[in-house]
Formats: sequence, structure tokens, C-alpha cells
Amino acid sequence: MARATEEGVRVGLYVSPYQYEHYLRGELALSTGHPALAASEFAQARTGSADDALLRARHAQALTEAGEWERAGRVLDDSLVRFPRSIELHLTRARWAEGQGRDDVALATLATAEELTPQSPLGPLAHATLLTRLGREREAEAILDGFLARSPDPRAYAARLDLALRRAQLDVAVQLVRSWSRHPPRDRAALRRVAQLALAQGRPELALSVLDEPIGPDERVLRLRAYALAGRYAEAEAQLALVRDEHVGGLEELAALYLLVRRADVALELLGERVARPDSATPRQALLIGTCLLHLGRAAEAASWFARVPADSTDGAAAQTQLGAALRSAGLPALAREVAARTSGL
Repeated sequence: MARATEEGVRVGLYVSPYQYEHYLRGELALSTGHPALAASEFAQARTGSADDALLRARHAQALTEAGEWERAGRVLDDSLVRFPRSIELHLTRARWAEGQGRDDVALATLATAEELTPQSPLGPLAHATLLTRLGREREAEAILDGFLARSPDPRAYAARLDLALRRAQLDVAVQLVRSWSRHPPRDRAALRRVAQLALAQGRPELALSVLDEPIGPDERVLRLRAYALAGRYAEAEAQLALVRDEHVGGLEELAALYLLVRRADVALELLGERVARPDSATPRQALLIGTCLLHLGRAAEAASWFARVPADSTDGAAAQTQLGAALRSAGLPALAREVAARTSGL
């Protein structure tokens, strides 16, 4: 059908309001967990003026989700004869096969989809996802690496990075985010995950290298942690000065960060209300206050705060360890050994 547009005359398939209505009804039914109803709506949409590959794929998908395996198979077989190069149909056939436990058929179908549309990320992404589910992560990596070599797609970068992070492959992850930076947009959450892995592996400078500008509150906290781990406390404190307690989950966490950058005095000031009212302090707050006092050389006071933390609480083990350190610093090594023996017997 020819249509007049602002850009001139365009020729394309005519989609009737009837057909479009049933297509939308089908998508709505499928998204709300009613695949049988969706299959009926897609079947009616196919009776319209433009029975195309996408409608057939959605019809087969709805039948698959409804457990109508044979009907879905017939729709797919007939449709692939008419539309052999439709990636939507091949992806749906792969899901249909996978749903029946026919993983070999699904993998072969996905390989075909990749060959038909080598520049589309849909085939490689689905292929890598299935291989990962089957525990064949090295093959999944090879699929994504091959695709990225010919097409720098953000979705493929995200999937490949997820695999690297799952396997704690820090150097690979860093290389991926650097390559991804040449093909924006990048996922800021992905950068944070790489930085977190770098910190967990004790490589703060690498974490700093991926936390480039602009940064938000989450990146800033990671950056100050990296500075602190690298022993660059002045730079860490400069970052912390820009952080608000709501950015890190509350006053307690802000105090913990000040402890991290070796500003126990500021941390203790933040916890001042609980210092003045010891009975109202939570175990977490008692641990933080005790740690502040220990860093400030007030070991006896610190020990009294650590002793307030119940041994069976979340912070109990850490508090017992700190209690021993405080007692030793206060010149009470025998009592520290007694505490350690009692703790080991729990």
C-alpha cells in the first residue's frame, strides 16, 4: 500500500486496525500470564491483511508458554518455510526446543540465527545465555567475543562483562569496560561491579581507573574506598566530604566510612547521641563506638563498648575480636586470653 508522508510516498504492508488491536491484546495477555488467551488473539491477528513473521513468532511463543508444544511446532515449521530468514522465528523455535529439554536443537537453531543475521546481537545473546545455563561458559564467552569483534553492541558488552564478573576475571572485565567506553552508552552499574571486584581482589588502583567522571554517590563511595585501600587517606577524606548520610544508608554507615579513612574523631562525633545514651545503642552502634575509641587510644572505654555487643548478634564475632585487642591495649592480656578462650568455645 502506498502512503503519503512528509518525507514523500512510502510503500509498505497495510496493517488494519482489527489486526493491530488483536496483536496488542495478545501482547497484553502474554505479559500478564495468560498465554492461551494470547495465542487466540495472535491467531485472530494473523487473519488480517499482513500475516507476517513477527505475528507468527508471537503466536508460536504464546502456544509454547501455554504448553501447546505440537501446535507451536506446526506453526513454526510452516512459518520457517515461508520466512526462512526471520530471526524472530528462529529465536522462538530455540525457546520452544529448550522448553522441551531439546537443548541440542535449540543450540543448532541459535547458530543458524547467528549465520542469518551476523550483525544482530539477538542470536549471540540468546546463544550465550543458553550455553551459560548449560554450564558451558567458555563457549558462551567465545560466542560473545566473536560477535563483539564484528559489532560493538552495548547489550553484547553487558552480557560478556557479566560472564567475566561471574568468573571473577578482573583483568578481562577491565579490558571490556575500556573497549566499551569507545562505544557508548556504557552501563554505570556495570562499572561499579568491576570496581567492586577490583576492591575485593585488593587492587584499588584498578578500581580507580574504571571510576571515571562523571560520578554519582555510589561511584564516589567506591572511589573513597579505593583511595583508603591504597593508603591515600587524604584523597579518600576529600571524597567523603561530598557524601551525605542518605547516600550510604544512614549515619552509622557514614561513621564507618570515616573510620575507614582514619578519622575516628569525626566518626565518634557523628555517633555522639548514642555515646551519651549507651543503653539506647544498637549492637552495630556499640561496635562502631568501641572501634572509634580504640583508634583514639581510649582502650578501656572501648572495651566497655565492645562488651555491650551480644556474642550471638551479627556483629558479635567482630566485637569479641576487638574486645581482645582493647584489653591487650589496656594492659590486661590475661583477661584478653580469657575472652578469646570463651569465644572459641562458643
